Amino acid sequence: MIDTLEMTEENAKCERFSDEAQFREAECAVREGDENSKKRVAFFMLSGRGGVEVNAKGAVALLEELEKKGDAEAMWMLGLCSECGLGTEKDSKRAEHLFMQSRDKGNEIGRLLLEKSRNRTGNDVFDLRGMSCILLFGVSLHEDLLL
Repeated sequence: MIDTLEMTEENAKCERFSDEAQFREAECAVREGDENSKKRVAFFMLSGRGGVEVNAKGAVALLEELEKKGDAEAMWMLGLCSECGLGTEKDSKRAEHLFMQSRDKGNEIGRLLLEKSRNRTGNDVFDLRGMSCILLFGVSLHEDLLL
């Protein structure tokens, strides 16, 4: 029985292989025409998980394709990239516009991000960047890494 939540080396290997398998599956689905899998591929390209080389510009290109087709989730993901300058020029106004488009399509995350971007104060910039890291990468980064 496991009584600790420590990440062992063996667990880390399993997670890495699982991520790699998920990436390969998504990549194959995109080649077969599954537009929705482009978001999964973009996630892996942004996070570098599963042994995938980080390619923020490539991820942004995929998200922009989906954004042009009206994909609400791709809109907020692209907005976070714009907010943080990941693979694209840092542009808070563009980010807010993308969050608004996502919200207008009924996406709850887009609504929350729009609200956060409109009501920011000094510490909210860190909060929004931290939220970006959590949403895109599933991790929380230390403030020093975001400045």
